[in-house]
Amino acid sequence: MRSMILILLVATVATPIPAQNEATRNTLPASLQANDFISALLITASRYQLPMAVEWVKSPDTLKPVSFSQDFTTATKVMDALVSPHADYTWQLENGVVHVFQKAMVNDPRNPLNAIVSRVPDRFWTVRDADNFLFQSIGQAVRLTGPKPLSVSSLTGTEPQFHLAANNAPVREVLNEVIRASKMKIWIATFPSSSPLTVRGFWETTPMYDPKGVRPEDQPFWIFLRWGDVAWSRLTSPEP
Repeated sequence: MRSMILILLVATVATPIPAQNEATRNTLPASLQANDFISALLITASRYQLPMAVEWVKSPDTLKPVSFSQDFTTATKVMDALVSPHADYTWQLENGVVHVFQKAMVNDPRNPLNAIVSRVPDRFWTVRDADNFLFQSIGQAVRLTGPKPLSVSSLTGTEPQFHLAANNAPVREVLNEVIRASKMKIWIATFPSSSPLTVRGFWETTPMYDPKGVRPEDQPFWIFLRWGDVAWSRLTSPEP
């Protein structure tokens, strides 16, 4: 049986968000206005202190403004209201991480987040080190040439450490463990609607850095954000 990371990761569909992350209308506003789907998810994650993982396709539909002011009193109801207008998306709670994803993509073998990380050494890591390790680990499997190290965290000073270990786990599950254990609380993988493939037959993601400075093949398949961070410009701008 495949070893899982640290704790058994059980995906429970329709499980309510834990009470400690809920809020009544007396403590947090139920209304929400955002420029797009991703910005709305970031606001909700920060408002309710939810570790969040997002696998999405940038499209005209997901780039539409989001606005509602219904009498929602829980984070669970807010998430339902955010995701339900997009019929091809759903969300579920996976061992404390709110996972938002397009239904048809999540289990597809072409999804690079399903690539298997054979081993993450059992030790203490920084986000920067763990991110680069994961990026390097799946480079040969997903792209023909190994990617160059690239940090997606912009921390200064001494970076906090956290414990991490994995054996034969999908990269998605290791990313979830990172946001559970570190100060980065959100990861996002952005796929273009054109669905280009790498030479290894995996879907490419939309580059989050300027391709003039960092080649697309040297860019990671995900980014990390903290609660309170705003959406990067390449998350919210239409595909060229």
